[in-house]
Amino acid sequence: LLYSPNDSSHDRYAIGVARAASFNGPYSKRSEPLLSTVSSHGLYLGPGGQDIVGGPKGDALVFHSWDASYAYRAMHSLPLRWQGDTPSVTPPTGG
Repeated sequence: LLYSPNDSSHDRYAIGVARAASFNGPYSKRSEPLLSTVSSHGLYLGPGGQDIVGGPKGDALVFHSWDASYAYRAMHSLPLRWQGDTPSVTPPTGG
């Protein structure tokens, strides 16, 4: 399960992962978010509102985050990789 904890008006908004043995739970949260302002080194401010999109080149994580001036939330996409049933993303560096 992917979820967005915290308030979307702040950079603490993030993309979390929780898992359960069955659909009805109980769910356990992963200790670190899949993507956050901190894990993206400030590239994505308050990422959230995510979905997974499958395509011919694999899965992508589609999400929104604040622009640098906090004027609007822009859409983004990152390749989503799987290690077993654990998702991961690697934000770009530099720029």
